[in-house]
Amino acid sequence: MWGYPSDQYMSPGFPGTDPRQNPLTVPTQVTTLTNKFITQVSASTAHFIVMTAENQLWAFGYNNYGQLGIGSTTSSNEFVQATSKGFRGAFTKVYAGELRTYAVTTTGDCFGWGYNPRK
Repeated sequence: MWGYPSDQYMSPGFPGTDPRQNPLTVPTQVTTLTNKFITQVSASTAHFIVMTAENQLWAFGYNNYGQLGIGSTTSSNEFVQATSKGFRGAFTKVYAGELRTYAVTTTGDCFGWGYNPRK
């Protein structure tokens, strides 16, 4: 997987690199998930999520509303595995929306987490 880090939350695989001070101007390989086969990638303006061949979700970025799916609101500039607790079936699709994430499972269920103004 290749990409451009854009800020302090969006630079996994580039340890010690702050793109605001040392911008990368060409695609650079993200090295933190090299042992995983990535099947899908989705990004919003402030968080990023990938799905692996094992149907696992890995995310990084801004997490003020829980959009990384890790059970907390702690942001991460390194990949963290999203929880699959409570979901029926394996993940088949994932979408990173503005401050929220959606995923579809093999059972056809659609789940969302993150910002919810109708709490």
